[in-house]
Order: sequence, then C-alpha cells, then structure tokens
Amino acid sequence: MTRERLERSIIRLMRITGILFFVLIVAFPFYWMIASSLRPLEEILMNPANLGLDFRKIDLSAYYNVLFDHGFVRYILNSLYVSIITVALSVALATVGGYAVTRLRFRGQSFMSYSILIIYMFPAIVLVIPLYVIFSHMGLRDSINVLILVYLAQTLPVALYMLRSYFKTLPLEMENAGLIDGCTRFGVIWRIIIPLSAPALASV
Repeated sequence: MTRERLERSIIRLMRITGILFFVLIVAFPFYWMIASSLRPLEEILMNPANLGLDFRKIDLSAYYNVLFDHGFVRYILNSLYVSIITVALSVALATVGGYAVTRLRFRGQSFMSYSILIIYMFPAIVLVIPLYVIFSHMGLRDSINVLILVYLAQTLPVALYMLRSYFKTLPLEMENAGLIDGCTRFGVIWRIIIPLSAPALASV
C-alpha cells in the first residue's frame, strides 16, 4: 500500500468515524426519550441511569394516558383543523391577491404591492391585546376559529409576497392568449396561473 492510499484510507476512516459520532450524539436523546417512555415508572425511579430497554417489560400505559386520559387526541385534531383551514385559506387568498397586485391596475396598487410585509414590522406580541379586545367585542373569544384568523393574519402577507414575486416571472402572453380565447380573470387564474405556479404554491 502506497503512502497516498494509506492517507486516503485514514481520511476516509476518520470521516466515517466523525459522521457516526455526530449521528450518535443527535440520535441518543431520541433513543433516551423513546426508551424512557416504554419503561414502567417504578423502574425509571429505581434506576434512572439505565440505558437498556427490556422488551419483555415494555409498558405502553404512558402513551395511553397521554392520548386518552389527558385529551391529547383532541388537541391533535384541533391542530389539524386549524392548520389545514389556515393553509387552504392562505393559498387561496394569496393566489387571488398576488395575481391582482401583479397584473391588475388600480389606485394604490404600488403602495399595496410594497407594503404587503408591513405587518412584520411589528412583533406578534404587540397584536395580542388589540386582537383580544376585538374578538371579545365580537363574541369570538374562546373559539377555535379565532386561531384561524390569527394565524391567517401572520401567514397571508408572506404567502402573498412570495406568490407576487413568482407571478412576475410568468409570461404575460399566455394570460393574454387565455383572455382572447374567452377566459375570464378567474378562468385565467384557474387554468393557467395555478398550474404554472404549482412549485410556488407547494412552498407556500
């Protein structure tokens, strides 16, 4: 074995060893959490430093208690409900709004185009008290649907900004061809803009 091949072998071995070392560092906390969750509470209290896992003594009561006794399933369903509706509304409104700001001509278009992200000039905590007062007067307090409005106010500006920038790169000739063929503005959005903007919509 030549010196060059020996050096390559040593470098390769050191690289593999380093990668495995960092993988173990990252994976160990997850292993510890899973192993601890599958052990009985008495065993954890008696021997908390035990790193092993006896498959004959696996205890799933912790998962049952979290999912059913503490209502965790309901929390998951609520999160899915809020997130799915928020994403759907954000994509739909940002698509229509981004197209309007990019292609249509109306008074205040330039100001609206450059002030989309103005809401991010203010910390989210600044909006807490005003939103609480507004929703209290509207009778929407303690409602899960209020979360959709709050998240929508945070996600819609950035989604609108991203789609506006992407719509500017689309060829205007294709939209004009659709209008000549008899499509309405919404028809152009549905038949031309949305298919061409699939990557941007997926990222939003």
